[in-house]
Amino acid sequence: MLAIKRGQRDKVLLTLKKVVMLGIRAEITMIYGLPYQNAKSFKNDLIYLDSLGFDTINAFRLSIYNGTELYDTYHKYGLKARPDSLGQLIVYDNPTHDVELMAQIYQDFVAAKNLKVA
Repeated sequence: MLAIKRGQRDKVLLTLKKVVMLGIRAEITMIYGLPYQNAKSFKNDLIYLDSLGFDTINAFRLSIYNGTELYDTYHKYGLKARPDSLGQLIVYDNPTHDVELMAQIYQDFVAAKNLKVA
């Protein structure tokens, strides 16, 4: 999360726990293919979030947007990206080579839990 300048993990997790405790319906959206992320950490995050009781957990491959700091530095993290059909850069490989595995983990997770997918 620090590499992409997004929040603080502990604060995010504490807030998610509070949301669940208060009975607020919420949807989780995760990103995979992040710098320093691997299949094990991604799977552990899915399991943890599922244990909190969210009805919907979505996950998407990391997109790298033009004009962001990550756009200028993604090579520094060993991320490899290619444009999708709309020209948006999408990560297809990272130093752990786990991006495709993370996609499969998510698909298997959704199927096993019969979760809703946006």
